[in-house]
Amino acid sequence: MLNDIMIGQYFPGNSVVHALDPRTKIVLTLVYISSIFLAAGYSAYIFLGLYLILIIGLAKIPVKIVIRSIRPIWIILLLTAGIHLLMTPGTPIVSLGPLEVTEEGLRLGIQMSVRL
Repeated sequence: MLNDIMIGQYFPGNSVVHALDPRTKIVLTLVYISSIFLAAGYSAYIFLGLYLILIIGLAKIPVKIVIRSIRPIWIILLLTAGIHLLMTPGTPIVSLGPLEVTEEGLRLGIQMSVRL
C-alpha cells in the first residue's frame, strides 16, 4: 500500500519543468499552494486546475501516473465532502431523517475537497 503513494516523489524526465532550478520549483509550488487557499470562487479554482494541467503537460508526466498518485487520497476527499455536506448548517436541500444536506454544506464540501 505505501508503495502506491507517489505524492511528492521525483519523476525522471527531460522537460522544461525538469530543467528549472530546484529553488524556482519550490517557490512556485509554495505560491501555488498559497493560491489554492486564497482562491475565492469557482473561477479561481478552474484557473488553478487548468494551470496544474498545464504544468503536468509541460513536465510530460503521464496521466496514468498522476491518477495513480492521487488514488490514496480519494477516501479523505470523500470524507471531507461528506462531513461538510451533512454537518454544515444552512438552507436545506434534502432531508435524510435527522440529517440535512444544505446548500452551504454542498458549497463547503466541494471547496474543501478541491483544496485538498
